[in-house]
Amino acid sequence: MKKSIFLFITSGILLFNEARAQEKFTLEQCVNYAMEHNLTIKQARFSQAITEKDYSQTKYSLLPEINGQISQNFNKGRTTDPQTGLIVDQNINTSNFGVGASWVLFSGLQKVNTIKQIKYSLMAEQSNVEKVRQDVSLNVVSSFLSSLFNKEQVINLTNQLQVSNEQLSIAQKKADVGSITEADFLQFKAQVSTDETNLTTAQNQLEISMLELRQLLNIDPQRTFDIEPPTDISLLGNIKTDYNATDVYNEALKINPTIKYANYQKLSYEKSLQVTRGKYYPTLSMAYNINTLYGNNYEQLLSSTPGGLAPTSFVTQSGEAVFAQTVDREFGTTPFKDQFKNNRGSMLSFTLQIPIFNGLQVRNSTSKAKISYQNAIATEELTKNTLNKTIAQAVADLRAAEKKNVSAQSSYESLKKAYEYSQKRFDVGLINSLDLNIAKTNYSKAESEALQAKYDMIFKSKVIDYYLGKPLTL
Repeated sequence: MKKSIFLFITSGILLFNEARAQEKFTLEQCVNYAMEHNLTIKQARFSQAITEKDYSQTKYSLLPEINGQISQNFNKGRTTDPQTGLIVDQNINTSNFGVGASWVLFSGLQKVNTIKQIKYSLMAEQSNVEKVRQDVSLNVVSSFLSSLFNKEQVINLTNQLQVSNEQLSIAQKKADVGSITEADFLQFKAQVSTDETNLTTAQNQLEISMLELRQLLNIDPQRTFDIEPPTDISLLGNIKTDYNATDVYNEALKINPTIKYANYQKLSYEKSLQVTRGKYYPTLSMAYNINTLYGNNYEQLLSSTPGGLAPTSFVTQSGEAVFAQTVDREFGTTPFKDQFKNNRGSMLSFTLQIPIFNGLQVRNSTSKAKISYQNAIATEELTKNTLNKTIAQAVADLRAAEKKNVSAQSSYESLKKAYEYSQKRFDVGLINSLDLNIAKTNYSKAESEALQAKYDMIFKSKVIDYYLGKPLTL
């Protein structure tokens, strides 16, 4: 029984590992994985998080500042008695307690405009994160399609190498019986070497494209990773090519994160200019302080007891001494809570600071802020112009890719038939091995170009989807 359980668990582990080894990612899975693990996206999010903290801090700057303070003083020798104000020679220990609050009531709306400035900066960072996400998505699509192309290329070249090996085997037999010349045999042998070289190059290109995709996804190097081609990759009929560049541009203006980023940056610089101009205005602030103290020399009457009569310095008209009743008094240090209450004091103050001359710092700062704002306006316009040009180029590239794909597919079909016809002619001795290899080379080249044209057209269509904000899927 234990042996059966052990075999069952072992089999389950092996099946699990095999399933992991066979794990393949579709394009959609690759994009989703990159959105969570790509390092460039993470960096953009960190930058956004910092700006969020700045925005939160600027909002709290509208609140008053409140601070408390406690100090302990030890005085020895001649010092001022805080209770009587007299100079005395004794040890006095005092404890001071205070709470102060300050609040800027008006400063040319600098704080309000700073909040708005940081808010626009935060919105710019959010747009930048979206831009990075879309850029990474497009790069993932590019690497994914490159890997699919290289995979198909490896398959095609493997098949071509297999055909060349079969032809070499047949040629060897014909050469042994003298049906073909040594030169024809060497042509077949050279073709095998050429196909092997082409296959090695394609395999290397596949490894490179898969490595680029792995790096974009930031996949653990120890994790087995492969891609799953879509089942309808050969169906290009669904690809739209009749786009109008102006329509695409107008739609992109509404949703493109690069445009939004430039716009929010412009608004942020505008508020920065208003912050700087606010320094021309007076600053009105309010302060309120409350404090108290405790000292070991603060005394209070604890008790008084009537005593006997004692002569005074006064005398009657008859010259007799005047007596007065004495009182025995007992003093002690005033308790902490009583001193804390009795010694309490407060102060409310208002301060109006009027800028008169500060070495033209505000003037120069305002001029620089104005230049930065004007530069942001120019940057926004430049961004729009660049986007317009890029979209026009992308639409033209898609149309050219469509024509190239049609031409490449037609050329491939024609050269494929030409190669098949040449093979039949060679079999009956109407052409030599050189002509056959030329036909095979042309056919192989056309097959590769048709494959490349197909994937190039698919990618060009995804570029348009990128600018239209559509999901980048196959």
